[in-house]
Amino acid sequence: MERLASPPEGEPPVLAHTAPQVLPFDGMQWSNFEKLCYRLARTEAEVVEAREYGASGQADSGVDIYARLADGSYVAYQCKHHKTLTPAKVRDAVEAFLTGLWADRARRFILYTTASTTSTRLAAEIEAQGQRLHERRQSVEFVVRGQAELSAILKEHSDLVEDFFGARAAEEFVPGQARLSASSALEEIKDLLVQQQTSHQVVQLVFLDWQTPG
Repeated sequence: MERLASPPEGEPPVLAHTAPQVLPFDGMQWSNFEKLCYRLARTEAEVVEAREYGASGQADSGVDIYARLADGSYVAYQCKHHKTLTPAKVRDAVEAFLTGLWADRARRFILYTTASTTSTRLAAEIEAQGQRLHERRQSVEFVVRGQAELSAILKEHSDLVEDFFGARAAEEFVPGQARLSASSALEEIKDLLVQQQTSHQVVQLVFLDWQTPG
């Protein structure tokens, strides 16, 4: 984050540049958004295994991904690639989950969406549906992650940002991460060379340059 030098006396410094805080999910295809959600599910600390659920044309019980946790319980995920998420769509998502096969198996139901979740009406519906799931005989935690929440999580996963949005987007969204990765790689090379000198082993380094000639 850069600052302009010498702001007027008594005024706060003006930011010259702030990295983007929300990723351009609108430009993604639905299938790629679901794969991004799947990759994110695999990064969660308690997840032992995650799988995409239901092929095209199959009934999916309102679930696109499921994950098995270390304690043997499950998390169910639904992915909604919408520009706008309405209270009705939240109700429909919960209803589909409750009438499906995973309602009595999952202890947590996570709704991933490319839409904003800042609307007050939407927030009220999310809380209402969360209470509805909590009051079931087998309580289920309800979590909604929209564009802001997903973007915040992806700040910690620059590899996924690069994979799904491109190298330039990754460098802009997580400034310096590419340089940090390169620095780490150089340190690993130094360690290998030290090992070669001390153990008299031959270390072969192969450099791959994927840059397209200009």
